[in-house]
Amino acid sequence: MKRRIGIALSLVFVLALTGAAFVPDVAAVSQLSQPVAVSPADFQQLTNVPRNTMLAWDQVPNAASYLVTLEYSATGEKGTYSAIGSPLPAVVTELTLSGTTIVTKDGYYMWTVQAVSGDLSKYTDSNQSVPAFFEYSTTKTLATPTMLSPANHTHFKGLGPSPSITLAWDSRPGVTTNGKDAYAVTVEVLNSSTGVWENAITTDPALVIEPWQNSSLTFTPTEATGSFRWAVQALGDGSLAKDSPAPDPTKPNQWYYFFIQ
Repeated sequence: MKRRIGIALSLVFVLALTGAAFVPDVAAVSQLSQPVAVSPADFQQLTNVPRNTMLAWDQVPNAASYLVTLEYSATGEKGTYSAIGSPLPAVVTELTLSGTTIVTKDGYYMWTVQAVSGDLSKYTDSNQSVPAFFEYSTTKTLATPTMLSPANHTHFKGLGPSPSITLAWDSRPGVTTNGKDAYAVTVEVLNSSTGVWENAITTDPALVIEPWQNSSLTFTPTEATGSFRWAVQALGDGSLAKDSPAPDPTKPNQWYYFFIQ
């Protein structure tokens, strides 16, 4: 007994000399990793009806569940966002929002997800993910396709009496009832006598192109030589997507020009 007391007193004496504190052996508590939003793609525009939208994020090791916070803005992507209800629980890395109860309005939605610990003696909850955004629009307006070739103000020489011209533009995936993208291509030739632009070719019905492909039209103009201009319009089906703006004949910057000599 005297020996044990002596050892204990010696330990206390050593701790006192070194200034060290006696710390019990307690396992460290760490914070769960921050989740990363996966889908929808950031600022993706959604038009599906009914509005059943699935949010997805990457899995966080050791997380027991997740909490999703959803906010809404009617004033644009940089507007003021207001929380929609309480955070929504999820036990897996995805959560489907029912359009009849949560996502009901056109506008922008911001969401974050937080990993929740099931054992606070080992892990604390994560920080919320970096905010992600998506937009809902019942009738979105399609973007105007970008004309690619021929380059603006291209001059063609020696094409012969029946020239063949290929026009190309970038594809603008739309929302059409037949599941395809539709384009109206307008080509005009300048009447050298009157100075008036006249129709050289117009697709009617509109040229229909499969989605996500570069789009083009090869044609023979009504005149073998002259000054030409062309423009392209993306067409929606009217219910889920509106046509892109039609080219304005009075605004030269909305057209590409080429010349055949």
